[in-house]
Amino acid sequence: MLAMFRTFLVFLLGGLLIATAVITVFLIGHTVWLDCLHDNPALTCGDALLFVVVSPVYGIGIAMGLFFLPLIVGTALAVLGRAILGYVPLWYAMAILPVCVLAYSTQTTSWFPPNAELRPLWERLLMFSSSLLYSFVGGGTDAEPGHEEDLR
Repeated sequence: MLAMFRTFLVFLLGGLLIATAVITVFLIGHTVWLDCLHDNPALTCGDALLFVVVSPVYGIGIAMGLFFLPLIVGTALAVLGRAILGYVPLWYAMAILPVCVLAYSTQTTSWFPPNAELRPLWERLLMFSSSLLYSFVGGGTDAEPGHEEDLR
């Protein structure tokens, strides 16, 4: 039971952390690029640095708003795989990704204005894939069968 809870936390918090990091880096880069490097007359560079400091808070909020359903679906499937297989193999984590993409595409984004220009599909998929990067580099997979003592 503790192992399934740990899997739940790794996939949910790990995915949220990666998504937050990507969004935060994007926000910081955009703010510094426009306000510090291009001398925006509306905001000074000091104002931009204040926005850089608070951008992780915005990143958490945006990540929860954009990736909540895919993170929950991916986490639930990872816990289900852990319950059935005893661990989360890499092939199973990779098989979860298309289901999470479907969950992402069905998630409503009603807070966007109706005539807003969306980012290109490749950029949205790249950002979504980064939210599951943690599981692909080994953070979401547990030890192979027979090596459970390594996890204790």
